[in-house]
Amino acid sequence: SNTFTEVVGADHESFQEIAKKSLFGKDKNFVYFKDLKVEGANPKTFRSINETLWSVDSKFVFYSRKVIEGADPSSFEVIQVENRIVNYSRSSGDFAPYAKDKNNVYFYDKIVEGADQITFKTSCIEGAYETYGYDKNSVYFNGKVISNSHGPSFSFVPDAPHFSKDKNQVYFNFKRLTDADPNDFKVFLPSNYSRSKRSIYYFDQIVSGADAESFKVLNQEIAKDHKFIYANGLKQPQIDYESFVPSNEWGGHDKNGPIDQRTLLRQDSKD
Repeated sequence: SNTFTEVVGADHESFQEIAKKSLFGKDKNFVYFKDLKVEGANPKTFRSINETLWSVDSKFVFYSRKVIEGADPSSFEVIQVENRIVNYSRSSGDFAPYAKDKNNVYFYDKIVEGADQITFKTSCIEGAYETYGYDKNSVYFNGKVISNSHGPSFSFVPDAPHFSKDKNQVYFNFKRLTDADPNDFKVFLPSNYSRSKRSIYYFDQIVSGADAESFKVLNQEIAKDHKFIYANGLKQPQIDYESFVPSNEWGGHDKNGPIDQRTLLRQDSKD
């Protein structure tokens, strides 16, 4: 059932809902976010932007109840997510963390230092509340520039949207893959293993000791090279290499019995 909170001090006769999704309302005297006053907001000129947590009046830009100092209300707009990878389910009004005015780009209520407001764009992936931002110069994550990134060449890896790259480096979920070459990079679908030159990666970590030339994915989580079986990004020396048979999706068995998470070494159990 719905839970209602009284807006203390609000004028009942003149109160009206401004934006249902963003929870703004007003009466003849004040603007409210949920049950609290938005200090300094003018109810006559106040409006919500695309039903997000951003709003403006004739003088100020607000994020939730906070004034964004120096932001220009006349030119302020939400930067819509242009590239939604893998059937991202949220609408632009539900989730849009970047905005801009004539002077700056904003990540929620903070200025994105160095970002170009004219060329700035955003992309997001399924299930992720974070988005990439990119402009004519750089790539950004959570409002911070990614060192040595290159915005104009940024793209998601086809069929593997948790991986992305630009001309300088490769990323997994916004984390840079150490020493990965974007011109020589391959994802072993449908797993979370990838390869660049002589290195094998599991998510964003190098798989220690893996031989890149002979590395092969057997199912979603099990892989092998010419010497070892790998799972969870680790060698699994307890698995008999010669007799191991993978299952269709996960695990498998060797001459000693079934192979599943109970018998595998994990990253959090390494010595």
